[in-house]
Amino acid sequence: IASAIIFGQTLASSALTGGMALTPGSFAFTTPATAPNAGTASQGVTFTPEDADNYETVTTSVNVTVNKALASIDINVADLTRVYNGNASPVSITTVPADLPVSVTYAGEVNQAPSAAGIYTVVATITDENYAGLDTGLLLIAKATARISLGDLVATFDGKAKAASVSTVPQGLNVILTYDGSAVAPSAVGSYSVVGTIDDVNYQGSVFSTLVIEEISRPSLADVLADLYSLSGVDAEALADPDSDGVPNLIEYAFGSSPVLPASLPGATRLVIGGNAMSFSAIVRDDSNLTVIPQFSMDLVTWGVAGIKELNTAEVSQDGVPNGFTRRTWKIEGSMPRMYLRLQVVFDD
Repeated sequence: IASAIIFGQTLASSALTGGMALTPGSFAFTTPATAPNAGTASQGVTFTPEDADNYETVTTSVNVTVNKALASIDINVADLTRVYNGNASPVSITTVPADLPVSVTYAGEVNQAPSAAGIYTVVATITDENYAGLDTGLLLIAKATARISLGDLVATFDGKAKAASVSTVPQGLNVILTYDGSAVAPSAVGSYSVVGTIDDVNYQGSVFSTLVIEEISRPSLADVLADLYSLSGVDAEALADPDSDGVPNLIEYAFGSSPVLPASLPGATRLVIGGNAMSFSAIVRDDSNLTVIPQFSMDLVTWGVAGIKELNTAEVSQDGVPNGFTRRTWKIEGSMPRMYLRLQVVFDD
């Protein structure tokens, strides 16, 4: 029986035991200087008798097991930390002896280096017929940093939700937006802290900004009068009377007369009195900034609106009414004591 040896050792390093012969003598490897490859193979053995005069030398064989030698193998530490770039990220291996064949697995996949961001267990195993060795490590592919840009950060209030727009480099990355911590885009007037965070397996990034929803910009009455009649300064104030006809600018604008032509006066209201009801109407300019409030009083001191109902404009004839104006009609039902009526006009700017 021959004892096992390690690759690189000669047959002389293997001990032969258990040999038997009919005469005293010794067993030795026929070629003791041979250094066989790893594995189990038959090797020649020579029996040399002590009585060489009467006995001949005999050659036989014995199986010798040669174990693989332990080689040094190292995964390059610098290769274990990467940043995602879309390409495979193989690690480099160093062996001693140099350039031994190696099999590398990444999370169990043989010789298939990953490209996606993540953490992978790396096992490098020498596959040489005469050498053995193994090294392990953790490959970290970190997410790449992408760029995020936010747009549409200033909006005008209209009652609808106002979401910021998003673009990324690279294009098309999913971004989670929050507004003051909520995923719901706001609709009310105000300022909102906007945070955009990339939600992607290979990219990371965030951006911070502010979304402002502004109130609707409405022109002032002075702006309107300047545009329509070239009025400016004190002549464009609501209660000014630049044409000196006794009617202030606000009333002339609301009811369609000109504040610069004394002969131009607001159209008269219509008043219809019945047994148990009274209605009155006026032609009013179509301007969302104008509010016309009908009021009544018994003493010209206290004015109220209770009991006054405005009719639907579809029920009121618009014959003869110029474009940009609407005839509006209000109605009071019940007994008709003596009363005073007026239309209060407000321009909301």
